Amino acid sequence: MNYLYWFASVVTSPLLFLSTWLLVPLPGRAQILAAPDGTNTTVNQAGNNFNITGGTQTGSNLFHSFQQFGLNQGQAANFLSSPAIANILGRVTGGSASLINGEIRVSGGNANLYLMNPAGIVLGASASLNVPGSFIATTANGIGIGNGWFYSTGSNNYATLIGNPNQFAFNTVQPGAIINAGNLAVGQGQSITLLGGTVVNAGTVTAPGGTVTIAAVPGEKLVRISQEGSLLSLDLPTEIGFVLNSSTITPLSLPALLTGGNLRSVTGLAVENDVVKLTGAEIPVVAGDVVVKTIAAQTATLSAANNLTLPESQLRTTGDLNLRANNTVIVRDSITNPVTIQAGKNLTVQGDRGIDILALHHLQQGKPIQAGANLFLISNGAISGDTHYGSGGDFTLRSLNDGIASFVSLHDPVISANGNVLFAGNYLGPSLKVEARGDITFTGSITINNTDITAVDANAADQELLRSGRALILRAGRSTLDNPPNVPVLEFNDPGGGATGSVVIGGAIATAPLPEPLRTCKKITFTSSM
Repeated sequence: MNYLYWFASVVTSPLLFLSTWLLVPLPGRAQILAAPDGTNTTVNQAGNNFNITGGTQTGSNLFHSFQQFGLNQGQAANFLSSPAIANILGRVTGGSASLINGEIRVSGGNANLYLMNPAGIVLGASASLNVPGSFIATTANGIGIGNGWFYSTGSNNYATLIGNPNQFAFNTVQPGAIINAGNLAVGQGQSITLLGGTVVNAGTVTAPGGTVTIAAVPGEKLVRISQEGSLLSLDLPTEIGFVLNSSTITPLSLPALLTGGNLRSVTGLAVENDVVKLTGAEIPVVAGDVVVKTIAAQTATLSAANNLTLPESQLRTTGDLNLRANNTVIVRDSITNPVTIQAGKNLTVQGDRGIDILALHHLQQGKPIQAGANLFLISNGAISGDTHYGSGGDFTLRSLNDGIASFVSLHDPVISANGNVLFAGNYLGPSLKVEARGDITFTGSITINNTDITAVDANAADQELLRSGRALILRAGRSTLDNPPNVPVLEFNDPGGGATGSVVIGGAIATAPLPEPLRTCKKITFTSSM
């Protein structure tokens, strides 16, 4: 449901947060300190550069251990590598969050860089990457490599850690948070992963030709990430949890991370009565949430243990884009800033308990939500979708178990698909327009309960119908769409002979309220081959 609708009309910009960061380490403390634990990491400071050498090498993996890891603006952490190193893995054992407002660099090779700190990781507005491979930041308690584990604290059997990292173990009930306000970018074909208990990305994450994975992981879980960026979350095996229990760091809560001793000021994220909110808006950020501002990649997966919040977000992929929340996916534009959620191939929006979309302020700039291939809205709860959708392939609305979903709207829903439209749900809302080059199938009922006086449509006649009365316009088998997706269509299977241009409605059609025994919509259009 649109339980946050009022917010867009009274707040100019719901995402003015984290625009300025001031990271202030405690006086007299070095920002990067090697841990005296036998890993043999050496840190040499030369002006604003911290050169990191030594460590323990096993096969093509190089391991480092730090007591503390943080950077001020203008400083750089330089991991010295070699062509023989494929992965550099660093852990922070001291129990303090990493506050990084400078450059993270890898020189001398093409290694991927893993940074693990269960206490929390904060990347400020001046944080950046100069890493030839992929970058992974996590608040996990252990990283699985081959048949062994690189633990966040305690002793490691480095000799067994051969091969590529392939899983992450989170042992605490609520894992630590990751906050990024910087401009994180990697080279062509490389990837960026932010994996914690709560993740706020107010900055920009760019991985051209690669994968972006931003995920909030429930506590006491084992997570595996495939090359495609998909996440598999499993219960943490008892034997792994037992080992991690012996050396667990207690992570800071998100409010504590923002108000702790090393972080004097975070402009835009407000902490009031131990509750974190986006500045200027009554949208709380709680444990398990993912909040994302800007990403650009070939493929991307944003996954939240609780809510996935996308305020004024600019999400663009040339391949698949997966947006998932165990609770609710929330999408908001504002009067000043649009939302753009654009997948070059398939776009999946799945909120297990709900989807809440309100993005109508900037329709003249294009559809807020569109895919070059197929577009899916999936939920067992209410799908509240006040926006325009464009699909280069099929548009599908359904529940998680392929049953009937519930679609509720207050304003201006328009669905346009180059393929077929399968609406496996009931519709309740104002005047509705659905157009497709293929077939349109509604398996549930359609209830038009109001006119849509603010409707926007490229077809002037249809716009007038939608605005002047309770209208239902369903057009199948179209040769051209009135409102085609303006994302490049990379994968499109033309309906061709498999589509009949038919409209099938399995449930009742009605208007509500019903002051008379029976009232029909002002206009019902079932047309094909137009």
